[in-house]
Amino acid sequence: MNHIVIIGFMGSGKTRVGKRLAKDLGLPFIDVDRLIVKKMNMSVKEVFERFGEAFYRALETMAVKELSTDSERKVISVSAGLPLQEQNQKYLQSMGTIIYLKGSAATLIKRLEGSNNPTLEGTENKEEKIKKLLKQRDPVYQKFADIQVTTGEVPFEELIKAIEKLEVIDIRLEAKDNPQLIFESLNSCGKDLEEADKVRNYLLMSLSSKKQEDYYHAYWSKIEKLTDGEPTMFIRDYLTLKKGTISNIEDLYFDFKSYDMKSHIDRQVLLEDMLKFAKYYRQILKGETSHARLNRKLKQIATIESLVHLPYLLSFFDYASTNNLNETERYEVLDTIENYWARRIICNYPANALQKMFATLHNDILKIYKRHKERDAELLLPYSQILKFILLRKQGTVSFPNDNDVKSAFPTRQIYRIPSNYKFFLFERMENENSPEANDTIVKKMKDGIFTIEQFHVTFAFFGNTWHDRYSKHIFRFHTDGFCKIALHNRTEHLLW
Repeated sequence: MNHIVIIGFMGSGKTRVGKRLAKDLGLPFIDVDRLIVKKMNMSVKEVFERFGEAFYRALETMAVKELSTDSERKVISVSAGLPLQEQNQKYLQSMGTIIYLKGSAATLIKRLEGSNNPTLEGTENKEEKIKKLLKQRDPVYQKFADIQVTTGEVPFEELIKAIEKLEVIDIRLEAKDNPQLIFESLNSCGKDLEEADKVRNYLLMSLSSKKQEDYYHAYWSKIEKLTDGEPTMFIRDYLTLKKGTISNIEDLYFDFKSYDMKSHIDRQVLLEDMLKFAKYYRQILKGETSHARLNRKLKQIATIESLVHLPYLLSFFDYASTNNLNETERYEVLDTIENYWARRIICNYPANALQKMFATLHNDILKIYKRHKERDAELLLPYSQILKFILLRKQGTVSFPNDNDVKSAFPTRQIYRIPSNYKFFLFERMENENSPEANDTIVKKMKDGIFTIEQFHVTFAFFGNTWHDRYSKHIFRFHTDGFCKIALHNRTEHLLW
């Protein structure tokens, strides 16, 4: 559809502007309120009084649903409350260009003096009611508006001319559409649009020019900087922690748009929240907290080069900040996640099985606290202990390998054939553990080829029992936690396996 739909608060001039636009453009004009009045053969006030507001809202939905399937282009004015109803929003978005006539509180209060609008009747302080309703509705209007025009500041004729001069290209995307091809046809730049680019355009393009500029510099540019100019994966992890489900990259734009429309979050509040989590994202991936011990642990985990645990760590960092968890507790959580990874790598358990588990892990922990609270049985165990409890109960492909599993798998695990990032992680951890004299150059030297991994076989019988008794104990040794360590006592240029 390519209707022109006018939305706005009571007294913003929707009917007057709509009629004039329809006349100048040679299009039919429909006022949804008057359409209902005609069909019901009674005024809006009478419908409210006789059947109640809920009934009237249902009539609005029926009317806008019918108009959304009308193929003849029209100018349509809708009531102030219609865009607030979730069931109406999908119809509005499918109808065409939405123009929001925005009026200041002072302008609207003046225009609504003596109004018999049912929403305002029975209110002792009408001015306060108007201000309250406007504050609630303005973010919704802005979210769905393709064009925002301020009324009451310029003469009516100038307002009409300004609207008519606007050249509107209205594009409504369905899940089957390819936004990349559409944006390329508009921009003709040939540059591939990342999903983050589409999300940025969605967040900013519906705002006024000033807000676009302000929000871009205050929020979006900072998000891009914190993610090293690659915010797409961050946005996916952000959506995962908010929804508890994992989006496919190719569906990220549509999933983000759906989340935003259902959550009804003010645009600025949403961007502020995204920026907060982008800061956590940076801390996790780069080890840039204010605690040296946490930073080292984060960098060790980052060596794995897997992102599946990021939604969980983002949620945990926010929880830790909100609840002022101390450094020891935060470290214990990170150490547990590292231990989980190390054991699974040694036992050759698949990493892709962890995506769904990590997506809901934080909420699973919070549910335990919530259940105890509902039963008036306060749970005094720290967060890290609940995390361990849940991980140890995991079964199947997401299980936490026990000590015996690790001891059984380690002697036959072909470390030299596993992915390089796993090698770097395991050798650095086994060599350094948590020693204060740790060699932080191991991973870099392995990546640079200074340290290499070689396979060798030792036949103890050839050297005799004396050699075996003297040296074999230095090849492997197991610690009480079930984690294995290769003793690299020679400190040569090769890491021997």
